[in-house]
Amino acid sequence: MKRIKMFFVLAVLSHMSWAQKKIEFDTLAKWPVIGHDAIMSNDARYVAYESRILSGGWLVDRKLVLKDITKNSETILNAKITDVVGFTNDNNFFLYRNGSDSICAINLLSSKSRYITNVDRIVIPKGNYSDRALYSTRSGDLVFAKISGSKPISLGRVNSFELANNNVDVIICSSVAPQKERLVWVDLLSLKVVEIASGGTYPVHIWTDSHRDLVFLERTAEVSKVKWFKKDKTGVSEVFSDKELNGRDQLNIEGINRISGNVESIELSLVKLTNPFVATGNLPAKVKIWSYTDVKRAPEKPLIPKSLKKFYKALLFTSSGKIKMLEANDLKTFEINNGWYSCSMADSSFLLSATNGEIKILKNLPSKNTIENLHSVSTDGNSLIYPYGNRLFRYDVKKQSAMSIDLQTIGKDTDSSRFSLWQYLSVANDVLLVMDKYDVWSLDVNGRRKPICLTNGYGEKNDIRFSFESVDGKPLYFNGKFLLKAFGTQNKKQGFFSCNVSNSQGLEKYTFSDNIYGTPKSSRDGKSWLVAREAIDASVNFFLTKNFKAFTPVSDNYPEKSYVWFTSEILDSSLPDGKQVQSILYKPKNFDPSKKYPVIINYYEGIADGKNTYLPPGYSGANINVPWFLSRGYLVLKPDIYYKLGFTGESAVACVNAAVDGLVKLDYVDDKKIGINGHSFGGFETFHIVTRTTRFAAALAEAGISNLVSFYTSEVGTCMPNGRTLAENQTERPLSFRIGATLWERPDRFVENTPVFYADKVKTPLLIMHNRNDGACPFQNGLDFFMSMRRLGKPSWLLEYEGEGHVIENIENLKDYTIRTTQFFDHYLKGAPAPLWMIEGQRYNDQKYTPGYELDSLNRKPGPGINSIEEQKKIDEYSKIPFSEKLRPLIEEKKK
Repeated sequence: MKRIKMFFVLAVLSHMSWAQKKIEFDTLAKWPVIGHDAIMSNDARYVAYESRILSGGWLVDRKLVLKDITKNSETILNAKITDVVGFTNDNNFFLYRNGSDSICAINLLSSKSRYITNVDRIVIPKGNYSDRALYSTRSGDLVFAKISGSKPISLGRVNSFELANNNVDVIICSSVAPQKERLVWVDLLSLKVVEIASGGTYPVHIWTDSHRDLVFLERTAEVSKVKWFKKDKTGVSEVFSDKELNGRDQLNIEGINRISGNVESIELSLVKLTNPFVATGNLPAKVKIWSYTDVKRAPEKPLIPKSLKKFYKALLFTSSGKIKMLEANDLKTFEINNGWYSCSMADSSFLLSATNGEIKILKNLPSKNTIENLHSVSTDGNSLIYPYGNRLFRYDVKKQSAMSIDLQTIGKDTDSSRFSLWQYLSVANDVLLVMDKYDVWSLDVNGRRKPICLTNGYGEKNDIRFSFESVDGKPLYFNGKFLLKAFGTQNKKQGFFSCNVSNSQGLEKYTFSDNIYGTPKSSRDGKSWLVAREAIDASVNFFLTKNFKAFTPVSDNYPEKSYVWFTSEILDSSLPDGKQVQSILYKPKNFDPSKKYPVIINYYEGIADGKNTYLPPGYSGANINVPWFLSRGYLVLKPDIYYKLGFTGESAVACVNAAVDGLVKLDYVDDKKIGINGHSFGGFETFHIVTRTTRFAAALAEAGISNLVSFYTSEVGTCMPNGRTLAENQTERPLSFRIGATLWERPDRFVENTPVFYADKVKTPLLIMHNRNDGACPFQNGLDFFMSMRRLGKPSWLLEYEGEGHVIENIENLKDYTIRTTQFFDHYLKGAPAPLWMIEGQRYNDQKYTPGYELDSLNRKPGPGINSIEEQKKIDEYSKIPFSEKLRPLIEEKKK
């Protein structure tokens, strides 16, 4: 009996193995996925989501799916998720755009459809509106209509309309004459219609949080005015006009940014128009002048100057009509917080009240940057919280001093990313939520009570990182508690917990598994939640849940089940200093531990956290495609990289070597057949790694930096607000290259992290992909390293695709690149014959280009380069000399 059962199991497994296919180009041409967005009816009976088709990883087709959860039935619609208008409040109709001016309304009870034509813009207000929708017609009418077909209510003529977030107030703008409009307020509940203003244009209008007051901008040919409409008095008053700005450098009112709670102040955007004093004419010389004082580089400026607008922020106090500039000369003002602006000048920092203009001077702050990080100010402006280093501090404005906040459970980590200030929950109670690296806290900004760890240290004890689930900066609640997302920092599991809002006793676990979850969406009654879920072997699908423990499928898209798929696991290793390096090891599900497998290593920082991320098959265009290579008999390893400031390349070498040291201990890994690959910053790391170690059999560097000196002085990227280029910021600051200094402060660090200086040390066959339209990493860097390898007689190839940039996008180019990278690794890691393009280079037959995909029938190996035997011997000899020794004559000469 046991033998019969075993035979049956083996037969089933054999059939499954036979039925599952290898990933080929025809597989990539039509790969189905589910879009990451969906909407749900108020009663959670219906869900609409998007079904997509990817070709090689690129979107080529999509359809809208309307799912009836109760009947488990689907309706496929020729539309996109962006075409969806929504479900009516009574759950009886589903609306979506059917063309540019037609709305299809599906009756969910009868499955019949009706079409509303001549529609310009349409919204479904939330509330007790049955099946009504609000829409404007192409002919200029605003209509509030029942979709079921009763007589619609006309709200008048309209150019544009805006439904407030209370879903009651509507503001309508309509034309009465050229450059003249009429501004109207409509109450959707009572259908009360009130004309607010007319005769000007009305580009900006903002409601207070209570929706009792509307502040708007009225603009005429002569003047711009700020006006105030009060619903309870149905009256309008003029607050300010730009005529009152006379004497302020010809400033005019451009817009309204925000208003305080009871309209004590209004933040204005002011503009100054500057006319150039250059006569353009027909200039004979088309020249751009680069100046060392330019904040914007010459290529970012027009050759022929135009009128320039300079914008400023100012605060208007409504009771006095006085203006307080928020930007001028060296004055900088940062985000308002709890009614206070944080401001800085060259020699001072202060708080500015948006309510009454009160100023509170801040002294003894640890650095100028502190004022930019004041995300938490108490209601009275007497206390604030800011991070500094790896600590949180509370600053007493009256005492002009700060004290460290003691969070008791901290102990494992002391790095500077320990804290993340989140938001105020209640401005009245001055409560601030704080996320540290593991747990979540509730702090009293005024310091009247001790910090409360809402997760009671559970995160740190169990290597779990908690974060608040939020939408638009506001927390999500489940059963009256904060809904938390949990992530295992070691095992990479993810799930949902909840905690009490004011004490540490209510932590509750719902689910924690090898899945990745999106941000859940709640039904109107809060009883049902729609959430996207994926896993390494399960593509993204939508599920409904009522308790975050049991999940009911909504979509059912699992194309990977038809193919030889793969698993992922965490491989731990250690650096010499004891710091842990985590890597993801991907293996095919038909993995045989008795075999020896070649491995490709692909890297980037923070990559191991994606252990459970679903990876669809596609062409390789920026980094290798993991499913593609796994289906071809490879294993793939993705290690994290941890960086030491100033030693970026060395850090990459150390982490990759540590990961490989752990990898080669596995019996099924062929330690002589390991290749590496990185794109962009990973391309730089690839260049650096091959100059420091010879342990890898092949390397693929894509769009990487090989010359940090030339990159630092390049014009890559637009200038930052500080006038620095993207390249300067990425090297001087702890970003990407992390040199931490300028070229002239630490030239040694730039040289150490410039792989092209060490190209003579390379013994690894190298394939480079870099394109001339790369706007992130200059093409010259790829060319520099290839030309160095070519001059040194080392096996190397450069693939340059016409018209491509930082990544390859053209489908035919993607196919070509996937073929060539596969052939390259197959030759060096699997012993396959080399293709002709690797042996003979670019080939022409009868004046026609041939791709050279054919494998060499003579089984030739890529041989020596263009150097003579004697010259190559000389190169090989001086390549053995350490770079520092080659610089010794320069150093000795300087000492004389």
